[in-house]
Amino acid sequence: MKRPFPDIEELKKGVLSADRPMLSRAITLIESTLPADRDKGFELMEALAPHTGQSLRIGITGPPGVGKSTFIDAFGVYLASLGKKSAILTIDPSSPTTGGSILGDKTRMEKLIQTKSAYIRPSPAKKDTGAIGAHTAQVICLCEAAGFDVIIVETVGAGQSDVEVRSIVDFFLLLLMPGGGDELQGIKRGVMELADAFVITKKDIMAPELINKSVAGLQAVSGLIMPRHGWTPGVRAVSAVNNEGVDEVWKLMSAYQKQLQSTGEWNQMRQEQRSMQLDRMIKARILENFYADPPLKKQREELSHRVALGEFTVEKAVRELFRSV
Repeated sequence: MKRPFPDIEELKKGVLSADRPMLSRAITLIESTLPADRDKGFELMEALAPHTGQSLRIGITGPPGVGKSTFIDAFGVYLASLGKKSAILTIDPSSPTTGGSILGDKTRMEKLIQTKSAYIRPSPAKKDTGAIGAHTAQVICLCEAAGFDVIIVETVGAGQSDVEVRSIVDFFLLLLMPGGGDELQGIKRGVMELADAFVITKKDIMAPELINKSVAGLQAVSGLIMPRHGWTPGVRAVSAVNNEGVDEVWKLMSAYQKQLQSTGEWNQMRQEQRSMQLDRMIKARILENFYADPPLKKQREELSHRVALGEFTVEKAVRELFRSV
Protein backbone atom coordinates (compact mmCIF):
# COMPACT_ATOMS: atom_id res chain seq x y z
CA MET A 1 0.00 0.00 0.00
CA LYS A 2 1.31 3.42 -0.98
CA ARG A 3 2.23 5.56 1.99
CA PRO A 4 0.08 8.73 2.21
CA PHE A 5 1.89 11.97 1.52
CA PRO A 6 2.70 13.72 4.82
CA ASP A 7 0.80 16.86 5.75
CA ILE A 8 2.42 20.27 6.15
CA GLU A 9 3.05 19.92 9.87
CA GLU A 10 4.73 16.53 9.38
CA LEU A 11 6.90 17.92 6.60
CA LYS A 12 7.86 20.92 8.71
CA LYS A 13 8.89 18.76 11.67
CA GLY A 14 10.72 16.36 9.37
CA VAL A 15 12.71 19.08 7.64
CA LEU A 16 13.62 20.83 10.91
CA SER A 17 14.82 17.53 12.36
CA ALA A 18 17.01 16.97 9.26
CA ASP A 19 15.08 13.85 8.26
CA ARG A 20 16.46 13.15 4.76
CA PRO A 21 13.41 11.30 3.38
CA MET A 22 11.14 14.09 4.66
CA LEU A 23 13.41 16.74 3.14
CA SER A 24 13.28 14.92 -0.19
CA ARG A 25 9.48 14.74 -0.04
CA ALA A 26 9.30 18.43 0.82
CA ILE A 27 11.44 19.23 -2.24
CA THR A 28 9.23 17.01 -4.39
CA LEU A 29 6.21 19.00 -3.19
CA ILE A 30 7.90 22.32 -3.98
CA GLU A 31 8.89 21.16 -7.46
CA SER A 32 5.43 19.84 -8.30
CA THR A 33 3.53 21.61 -11.09
CA LEU A 34 0.10 20.69 -9.70
CA PRO A 35 -1.87 23.77 -8.49
CA ALA A 36 -2.91 22.00 -5.25
CA ASP A 37 0.70 21.10 -4.47
CA ARG A 38 1.82 24.64 -5.22
CA ASP A 39 -0.49 26.04 -2.55
CA LYS A 40 0.73 23.44 -0.03
CA GLY A 41 4.29 24.29 -0.99
CA PHE A 42 3.67 27.97 -0.30
CA GLU A 43 2.25 27.07 3.12
CA LEU A 44 5.30 24.93 3.93
CA MET A 45 7.75 27.64 2.86
CA GLU A 46 5.96 30.21 5.03
CA ALA A 47 6.14 27.88 8.03
CA LEU A 48 9.89 27.28 7.54
CA ALA A 49 10.84 30.87 6.67
CA PRO A 50 12.12 31.75 10.20
CA HIS A 51 14.60 28.87 9.96
CA THR A 52 16.24 29.90 6.67
CA GLY A 53 19.01 32.24 5.56
CA GLN A 54 21.91 31.08 7.73
CA SER A 55 23.95 29.14 5.15
CA LEU A 56 26.66 30.10 2.68
CA ARG A 57 25.11 29.71 -0.78
CA ILE A 58 27.62 28.81 -3.48
CA GLY A 59 27.03 28.64 -7.22
CA ILE A 60 29.44 26.54 -9.29
CA THR A 61 29.55 26.58 -13.07
CA GLY A 62 31.91 25.80 -15.90
CA PRO A 63 32.01 24.33 -19.39
CA PRO A 64 31.25 20.61 -19.96
CA GLY A 65 34.20 18.42 -19.09
CA VAL A 66 35.87 20.94 -16.80
CA GLY A 67 35.34 18.69 -13.78
CA LYS A 68 32.49 20.31 -11.85
CA SER A 69 31.27 17.09 -10.26
CA THR A 70 34.81 15.95 -9.44
CA PHE A 71 35.56 19.28 -7.78
CA ILE A 72 32.30 19.28 -5.81
CA ASP A 73 32.99 15.71 -4.69
CA ALA A 74 36.37 16.73 -3.24
CA PHE A 75 35.09 20.06 -1.93
CA GLY A 76 32.14 18.47 -0.11
CA VAL A 77 34.38 15.88 1.53
CA TYR A 78 36.72 18.69 2.63
CA LEU A 79 33.80 20.61 4.15
CA ALA A 80 32.79 17.46 6.03
CA SER A 81 36.31 17.29 7.49
CA LEU A 82 35.68 20.78 8.90
CA GLY A 83 32.47 19.59 10.53
CA LYS A 84 30.20 21.33 8.04
CA LYS A 85 27.05 19.90 6.50
CA SER A 86 26.63 20.52 2.80
CA ALA A 87 23.67 20.19 0.43
CA ILE A 88 24.45 19.86 -3.28
CA LEU A 89 21.72 20.84 -5.72
CA THR A 90 22.62 19.77 -9.24
CA ILE A 91 20.57 21.28 -12.06
CA ASP A 92 20.61 18.71 -14.85
CA PRO A 93 19.43 18.93 -18.45
CA SER A 94 15.99 17.33 -18.76
CA SER A 95 15.07 14.27 -20.74
CA PRO A 96 12.86 15.39 -23.66
CA THR A 97 10.68 12.31 -23.14
CA THR A 98 10.38 11.84 -19.38
CA GLY A 99 11.27 15.33 -18.14
CA GLY A 100 13.69 13.82 -15.63
CA SER A 101 17.37 14.45 -15.04
CA ILE A 102 19.78 13.04 -17.61
CA LEU A 103 23.21 13.33 -16.03
CA GLY A 104 22.60 11.79 -12.59
CA ASP A 105 25.41 13.52 -10.68
CA LYS A 106 25.10 11.17 -7.71
CA THR A 107 26.93 8.53 -9.75
CA ARG A 108 29.87 10.91 -10.30
CA MET A 109 30.31 12.00 -6.66
CA GLU A 110 31.44 8.65 -5.31
CA LYS A 111 33.10 9.89 -2.11
CA LEU A 112 30.56 12.55 -1.26
CA ILE A 113 27.57 10.25 -1.57
CA GLN A 114 29.06 8.14 1.23
CA THR A 115 29.53 11.19 3.47
CA LYS A 116 26.80 11.34 6.11
CA SER A 117 26.96 15.11 6.42
CA ALA A 118 26.26 15.66 2.70
CA TYR A 119 22.97 15.62 0.80
CA ILE A 120 22.81 15.46 -3.00
CA ARG A 121 19.63 16.36 -4.86
CA PRO A 122 19.56 16.29 -8.68
CA SER A 123 16.82 18.46 -10.21
CA PRO A 124 15.86 18.60 -13.90
CA ALA A 125 15.90 22.05 -15.50
CA LYS A 126 12.71 21.03 -17.36
CA LYS A 127 11.38 23.85 -19.50
CA ASP A 128 13.36 26.56 -17.77
CA THR A 129 15.63 28.35 -20.22
CA GLY A 130 18.13 29.44 -17.60
CA ALA A 131 20.80 27.58 -15.72
CA ILE A 132 18.72 27.12 -12.58
CA GLY A 133 15.41 25.38 -12.02
CA ALA A 134 12.22 27.30 -11.33
CA HIS A 135 12.23 26.29 -7.65
CA THR A 136 15.95 26.22 -6.86
CA ALA A 137 15.76 29.23 -4.52
CA GLN A 138 13.01 27.55 -2.51
CA VAL A 139 14.95 24.27 -2.36
CA ILE A 140 17.92 26.22 -0.98
CA CYS A 141 15.69 27.51 1.83
CA LEU A 142 14.42 23.99 2.59
CA CYS A 143 18.00 22.75 2.92
CA GLU A 144 18.83 25.67 5.20
CA ALA A 145 15.86 24.81 7.40
CA ALA A 146 17.22 21.25 7.57
CA GLY A 147 20.43 22.63 9.08
CA PHE A 148 22.89 22.55 6.18
CA ASP A 149 25.75 25.03 6.58
CA VAL A 150 26.76 25.21 2.91
CA ILE A 151 24.44 24.97 -0.09
CA ILE A 152 26.10 24.28 -3.44
CA VAL A 153 24.21 24.83 -6.69
CA GLU A 154 25.84 23.17 -9.69
CA THR A 155 24.49 24.56 -12.94
CA VAL A 156 24.04 22.89 -16.31
CA GLY A 157 27.15 24.49 -17.79
CA ALA A 158 28.88 27.77 -18.55
CA GLY A 159 27.02 30.12 -20.85
CA GLN A 160 25.20 33.42 -20.91
CA SER A 161 22.15 31.96 -19.14
CA ASP A 162 24.29 30.94 -16.16
CA VAL A 163 24.25 34.51 -14.90
CA GLU A 164 20.85 33.63 -13.39
CA VAL A 165 22.52 31.63 -10.66
CA ARG A 166 24.15 34.82 -9.39
CA SER A 167 20.74 36.02 -8.19
CA ILE A 168 20.25 33.10 -5.78
CA VAL A 169 23.74 32.51 -4.36
CA ASP A 170 26.23 34.45 -2.27
CA PHE A 171 29.43 33.29 -3.94
CA PHE A 172 29.76 32.41 -7.63
CA LEU A 173 32.63 30.11 -8.64
CA LEU A 174 33.68 29.61 -12.26
CA LEU A 175 35.73 26.52 -13.13
CA LEU A 176 37.93 26.72 -16.22
CA MET A 177 40.28 24.39 -18.09
CA PRO A 178 43.97 25.29 -18.20
CA GLY A 179 44.94 26.80 -21.53
CA GLY A 180 41.30 27.37 -22.39
CA GLY A 181 41.99 30.23 -24.76
CA ASP A 182 42.26 33.98 -24.54
CA GLU A 183 40.83 34.92 -21.14
CA LEU A 184 40.58 38.55 -22.26
CA GLN A 185 38.06 37.43 -24.88
CA GLY A 186 36.18 35.48 -22.23
CA ILE A 187 35.64 38.57 -20.11
CA LYS A 188 33.01 39.67 -22.63
CA ARG A 189 30.76 36.95 -21.30
CA GLY A 190 28.56 38.01 -18.42
CA VAL A 191 29.34 34.81 -16.55
CA MET A 192 32.99 35.83 -16.10
CA GLU A 193 32.09 39.34 -15.03
CA LEU A 194 29.89 37.93 -12.27
CA ALA A 195 32.35 35.36 -10.91
CA ASP A 196 33.71 35.86 -7.39
CA ALA A 197 36.57 33.45 -8.04
CA PHE A 198 38.14 31.49 -10.88
CA VAL A 199 39.43 27.95 -10.44
CA ILE A 200 41.76 26.26 -12.91
CA THR A 201 41.08 22.52 -12.78
CA LYS A 202 43.07 19.38 -13.63
CA LYS A 203 46.29 20.65 -12.08
CA ASP A 204 47.42 17.05 -11.61
CA ILE A 205 47.48 16.17 -15.32
CA MET A 206 48.55 19.43 -16.94
CA ALA A 207 52.07 20.85 -17.35
CA PRO A 208 53.02 23.33 -14.60
CA GLU A 209 53.93 25.92 -17.25
CA LEU A 210 50.41 25.77 -18.70
CA ILE A 211 48.83 26.02 -15.24
CA ASN A 212 50.97 29.04 -14.32
CA LYS A 213 50.20 30.75 -17.62
CA SER A 214 46.45 30.20 -17.14
CA VAL A 215 46.53 31.51 -13.58
CA ALA A 216 48.50 34.60 -14.62
CA GLY A 217 46.08 35.27 -17.48
CA LEU A 218 43.04 35.04 -15.22
CA GLN A 219 44.68 37.23 -12.59
CA ALA A 220 45.12 39.87 -15.26
CA VAL A 221 41.49 39.49 -16.26
CA SER A 222 40.26 39.69 -12.66
CA GLY A 223 42.05 43.00 -12.31
CA LEU A 224 40.01 44.41 -15.18
CA ILE A 225 36.65 43.33 -13.76
CA MET A 226 34.71 46.03 -11.92
CA PRO A 227 34.85 44.95 -8.26
CA ARG A 228 31.53 44.07 -6.69
CA HIS A 229 31.28 44.77 -2.95
CA GLY A 230 34.92 45.88 -3.14
CA TRP A 231 35.95 42.29 -3.89
CA THR A 232 38.44 41.38 -6.61
CA PRO A 233 37.93 37.80 -7.87
CA GLY A 234 40.62 35.40 -6.69
CA VAL A 235 42.29 32.78 -8.87
CA ARG A 236 43.31 29.30 -7.71
CA ALA A 237 44.56 26.14 -9.42
CA VAL A 238 43.34 22.82 -8.02
CA SER A 239 43.61 19.10 -8.41
CA ALA A 240 40.36 17.68 -7.11
CA VAL A 241 41.70 14.16 -7.61
CA ASN A 242 44.64 14.84 -5.31
CA ASN A 243 42.73 17.25 -3.02
CA GLU A 244 45.28 19.92 -3.84
CA GLY A 245 44.14 23.53 -3.59
CA VAL A 246 40.61 22.72 -2.45
CA ASP A 247 41.28 24.25 0.96
CA GLU A 248 42.50 27.45 -0.70
CA VAL A 249 39.18 27.81 -2.51
CA TRP A 250 37.34 27.53 0.81
CA LYS A 251 39.62 30.19 2.33
CA LEU A 252 38.67 32.52 -0.51
CA MET A 253 34.98 31.96 0.14
CA SER A 254 35.38 32.49 3.88
CA ALA A 255 37.31 35.72 3.33
CA TYR A 256 34.60 36.95 0.96
CA GLN A 257 31.84 36.21 3.47
CA LYS A 258 33.76 37.86 6.32
CA GLN A 259 34.41 40.97 4.24
CA LEU A 260 30.78 41.43 3.21
CA GLN A 261 29.47 40.76 6.70
CA SER A 262 31.83 43.36 8.16
CA THR A 263 30.51 46.06 5.80
CA GLY A 264 26.82 45.15 6.07
CA GLU A 265 26.66 44.24 2.38
CA TRP A 266 25.88 40.63 3.22
CA ASN A 267 22.41 41.52 4.51
CA GLN A 268 21.86 43.81 1.54
CA MET A 269 22.73 40.98 -0.85
CA ARG A 270 20.25 38.67 0.87
CA GLN A 271 17.54 41.34 0.57
CA GLU A 272 18.21 41.58 -3.15
CA GLN A 273 18.00 37.79 -3.47
CA ARG A 274 14.54 37.78 -1.86
CA SER A 275 13.33 40.64 -4.07
CA MET A 276 14.49 38.88 -7.25
CA GLN A 277 12.87 35.63 -6.11
CA LEU A 278 9.57 37.48 -5.68
CA ASP A 279 9.90 38.87 -9.19
CA ARG A 280 10.63 35.40 -10.62
CA MET A 281 7.64 33.84 -8.91
CA ILE A 282 5.29 36.63 -10.02
CA LYS A 283 6.41 36.22 -13.62
CA ALA A 284 6.01 32.44 -13.40
CA ARG A 285 2.48 32.80 -12.01
CA ILE A 286 1.47 35.30 -14.71
CA LEU A 287 2.81 32.99 -17.42
CA GLU A 288 1.03 30.00 -15.90
CA ASN A 289 -2.30 31.83 -15.72
CA PHE A 290 -1.89 33.11 -19.28
CA TYR A 291 -1.42 29.64 -20.75
CA ALA A 292 -4.12 28.10 -18.55
CA ASP A 293 -6.88 30.49 -19.68
CA PRO A 294 -9.27 28.47 -21.97
CA PRO A 295 -10.38 31.34 -24.27
CA LEU A 296 -6.79 32.48 -24.75
CA LYS A 297 -5.70 28.93 -25.45
CA LYS A 298 -8.33 28.59 -28.17
CA GLN A 299 -7.33 31.92 -29.68
CA ARG A 300 -3.63 30.97 -29.62
CA GLU A 301 -4.39 27.74 -31.46
CA GLU A 302 -6.39 29.59 -34.11
CA LEU A 303 -3.70 32.20 -34.58
CA SER A 304 -0.99 29.54 -34.71
CA HIS A 305 -2.90 27.78 -37.50
CA ARG A 306 -3.25 31.01 -39.49
CA VAL A 307 0.43 31.86 -39.02
CA ALA A 308 1.39 28.37 -40.22
CA LEU A 309 -0.75 28.84 -43.37
CA GLY A 310 0.83 32.22 -43.99
CA GLU A 311 -2.44 34.12 -43.52
CA PHE A 312 -1.01 36.09 -40.59
CA THR A 313 2.51 37.26 -39.84
CA VAL A 314 3.83 36.43 -36.41
CA GLU A 315 3.73 40.11 -35.49
CA LYS A 316 0.07 40.48 -36.51
CA ALA A 317 -0.86 37.36 -34.55
CA VAL A 318 0.81 38.72 -31.42
CA ARG A 319 -1.04 42.03 -31.75
CA GLU A 320 -4.37 40.22 -32.21
CA LEU A 321 -3.77 38.03 -29.18
CA PHE A 322 -2.86 40.83 -26.81
CA ARG A 323 -5.77 43.01 -27.84
CA SER A 324 -7.96 40.53 -25.99
CA VAL A 325 -5.78 40.24 -22.87
